Amino acid sequence: MSTLSQPIGTGVSFGKTFREVLRGFLLHICTICSFIYIIAGVLDWYNPYMDFAGHTFGAQTVLCVCVILLSATKTSGTLRRRNKRKKAGRRVCTKK
Repeated sequence: MSTLSQPIGTGVSFGKTFREVLRGFLLHICTICSFIYIIAGVLDWYNPYMDFAGHTFGAQTVLCVCVILLSATKTSGTLRRRNKRKKAGRRVCTKK
């Protein structure tokens, strides 16, 4: 068992693995960056001379990185479950 699938915390453990905590953290970052980008777009729409949308490059970059990391953490778990099912299927077929 890898350390990514073990519960974290020294005191009271809520049963969350490191990957689940990381996904929750990344989801919150994505939400915050999305709101920043939407608010800057609305402000830029009402006052285009201040160029609010031009100053959100950092938030847009963080948002893109978080989305990529979220998809990577979701994909790795899906692939791991798929491989377990394939191995389980082979074991069932070989027993006679």
